[in-house]
Amino acid sequence: MIDVSIPHPFLGDETTSQLEREGLLSPAVNNKRNLSATVLNSSSSSSSSSSVSVSSTSAVFTAAAVNQPVDTITIPDRLSIEAYEYMGFKQSVAKELWSNFVDLASEWECPFEEFAYMRIEDSGLDVTGGSEDWNGCLDGIGINQELKDAIMMPEFADIRCTGTAKFWVREVVQERFEFLQHLEDEARHALALRQRSQKGGRPKSGSISETPSAPSPRSKKERASIGSSSASTLTFAGSSAQSATKEDSEPQPVVSDAEISKTLPGHTIIWRASYKNATLAMQDSQSGSIRLELISTAPGDFSGRKKVAYFTPQKEVAHKFAQWAKHKFNDQEVFITRVFIPDAMLNELSSGTTYLWFEDRSRPKDEWKRVVCLSRKAYDLDEDLSWIARKDLLIGNMVRGVNQKFNNMPESDYPKLTIEDVLHVEIGGYSKEAIQWVFQSSKAQRAFSKHCGDKITFFSLGTYFAPKPEEEVAAYKQG
Repeated sequence: MIDVSIPHPFLGDETTSQLEREGLLSPAVNNKRNLSATVLNSSSSSSSSSSVSVSSTSAVFTAAAVNQPVDTITIPDRLSIEAYEYMGFKQSVAKELWSNFVDLASEWECPFEEFAYMRIEDSGLDVTGGSEDWNGCLDGIGINQELKDAIMMPEFADIRCTGTAKFWVREVVQERFEFLQHLEDEARHALALRQRSQKGGRPKSGSISETPSAPSPRSKKERASIGSSSASTLTFAGSSAQSATKEDSEPQPVVSDAEISKTLPGHTIIWRASYKNATLAMQDSQSGSIRLELISTAPGDFSGRKKVAYFTPQKEVAHKFAQWAKHKFNDQEVFITRVFIPDAMLNELSSGTTYLWFEDRSRPKDEWKRVVCLSRKAYDLDEDLSWIARKDLLIGNMVRGVNQKFNNMPESDYPKLTIEDVLHVEIGGYSKEAIQWVFQSSKAQRAFSKHCGDKITFFSLGTYFAPKPEEEVAAYKQG
């Protein structure tokens, strides 16, 4: 259990000293530091066996070019009020959380981040439908204006309504804390790359000022700025994956859009968008195997209480979620995962696969509408639908729920769901119904790990806060 009477910095003493000597980290002022943006953009391959770059001009993943060039990012120095603020809370709420942590951590045997998660869960009623009071719910949780604005961006209202307010807040708050937890490893990796480059006689770049800067502007206009950031890909080697070697960490040639969109005979492609740490969590740190339960969440469209992982066969769907993710957390890399699913695996699961479509004339009982209503209310399926919960693989439409209030909707009102409650995305110039896959059973998850471990590629779309172009070029030359 944490001793709250002593400091708990996110960067170790040795790493801090080296970063300060290199001019990459400012001294702590009011529990905050400035960290050079080049440190977090030096390489994306620290947890993978190989990497290649994707041009920011990619017509496939245009979100790779969406960024705001900055010199530094401001981070909390240690567990503190400022750390809760960084996680997304208003200062008054952050002070309350810190006070609770200091007073109750030992008695409750509760870690720092759990006080934030309890605040989210205990803050009153949740909202999910577009016609519900999202602003009131977010204000009740106590998040700051910057995070609230990002969640409420009107251009992402349709995908916002694929989840609840508390779900999206928890996702970002948790990701921001995990980012701080991994900061030491990221910094050490960046320093190792920098040290090798200096041995080659190359100049340093990315030095910063002595004191933390004022918060970076994050207006809607600035959020829409387009820079020259690039993205990279991480090829996942399944259970045989090893930590990146010196050679593996070197930037690779730019990969083409054709490579991103390539197909593989005898395979179906599925996609998923998430933050870096959440993406890499797919691999068990001990065994190296693929474990979908490590990236599973609830509630969702097809599961009210059981945590499951969602994928989509439409890369345009994953790309839209990735675009939104970059705005919700500016400092962390956003990844799109591509998985080639062998036909042999799908054949194994064929008897346990069921399809849940909004309009399916072969299913007059409207299973999709009923499953969605129950799941979005975080309920278990009714007895007459329990056969669906025993299936291996679920494939069906995604819900957006812009016009619904799922929390207050009686189960008997499921017929009120219309085609407007299905998420649509533009594909090839046409509006298409969004589709999702859920590997629901243990059998399906084992099959995924067995057949797909060496068929997964992670595409990094970079961070929203990115090094200024000239610094970025220098950083890549050093790495």
